[in-house]
Amino acid sequence: MVGGQGQYGYFHNSSFQKSSFLAVKDMVREAIVDKFDVPIHGGTIRIADLGCSVGPNTFYTMQTIVDAILLKLKKLTSCDQVDGVEFQGFFNDQFGNDFNLLINSIPFDRTYYVGAVPGSFYSRLFPRASIHCFNSSVSLHWLSKSPDGVANKGRILYYGGGPDVLNAYIAQFRLDMMAFLSGRAEELVTGGLLILQFLCRPKCMAPDAARYDIMINFVEPVLREFVMEGKVKEEELDSFQIPLFAPSIEEFKEVVEMNGCFTVHVAEHVNQGWGLKGGGDEGTEADLEQLAQSMGITSRAICEKMLSDHFVSDIMDELFQRFPNKVYQHFSALIPSIPSPPPTAFFVLQKKPHSPA
Repeated sequence: MVGGQGQYGYFHNSSFQKSSFLAVKDMVREAIVDKFDVPIHGGTIRIADLGCSVGPNTFYTMQTIVDAILLKLKKLTSCDQVDGVEFQGFFNDQFGNDFNLLINSIPFDRTYYVGAVPGSFYSRLFPRASIHCFNSSVSLHWLSKSPDGVANKGRILYYGGGPDVLNAYIAQFRLDMMAFLSGRAEELVTGGLLILQFLCRPKCMAPDAARYDIMINFVEPVLREFVMEGKVKEEELDSFQIPLFAPSIEEFKEVVEMNGCFTVHVAEHVNQGWGLKGGGDEGTEADLEQLAQSMGITSRAICEKMLSDHFVSDIMDELFQRFPNKVYQHFSALIPSIPSPPPTAFFVLQKKPHSPA
């Protein structure tokens, strides 16, 4: 993600991610009130948001979870006031995340103490049985890395790359999800919740079907133009892969069952609007133009650093100037319909008794 509070920073260009959480907010509250089953007699309740980036969405999510747990405790005690319980919220992301901006943006009116935890959520992050509730919003489709040894000439994602490419991505997805679930099973207290939302695909869609609803896919045709114009070397494009995999709900449930440490309480597809700045959801030509511009800015906030680490950085401005035209050209034939954003999968898992602790 692009750090800082500049024009192209994630801090100001994450409205799609906020829209994703708002679409499941009521389900998060309901799941906590119904399923959160941790004995609390005073003490501290610890919550961790995995893949937090730089805010402000992560603070809204954290406060929503704190408020829902408080509501649960009030129902258990039949009291309007819960005494002796404090909350600690941990914010996790990769070491390269802009934690300075994150910490400087923490709301003054929060009702929890704060800790920042850098590191990959595909590894252990916390002591055993120390966390009561984990959340991860629109992050888990990012793999720990691109699959090794993939020959995917001229493509930056696995779509259309053939069976070998697809199978390599599926294998990396399973490996990463097993690591993720095993780590959380160690860190959660028994009865604790793991709340997840990530990009997915409908069951009826082939795993390697072209996904033009995933906005960063429009980077690829611009990079191909740059190769033709001599601005990017062909081997640079051929060696670049975006480490993203959007599984079906069934594929993720299979990994949960293989892990064996969690009960699945909720597993649902969630559809939503784009939620991008300026709207763009109505279906007119002007709306599509606005959507294309917003997708370009949002994609830049998400993947510019990844791209500039691999390609020369001085192509970034031109790349994202051309990006909206690719979006508009692809979708203009659909007017007055506007393409739907990718669905997300929403899962609520609960740690089983006698699981690792």
